[in-house]
Amino acid sequence: LRTPLTTFHLYSDMLAEGMVKDEEKKKGYLTTMRREAERLNHLVENVLSYS
Repeated sequence: LRTPLTTFHLYSDMLAEGMVKDEEKKKGYLTTMRREAERLNHLVENVLSYS
C-alpha cells in the first residue's frame, strides 16, 4: 500500500508546487498517478475480499 501512496503524494506535491514545467512530464506524472490509483484500488479490494 505504501508504494502507490508514496508515488501519489510525491507526484501531486510536485505538480501542485509547479515544480514540473514540461507538459509531457506533467502528462506522464498524471498517467502514473492514475495507474497507481488503480493499483491501490485493486490492493484494497483484495484486502477486503480476504477479511
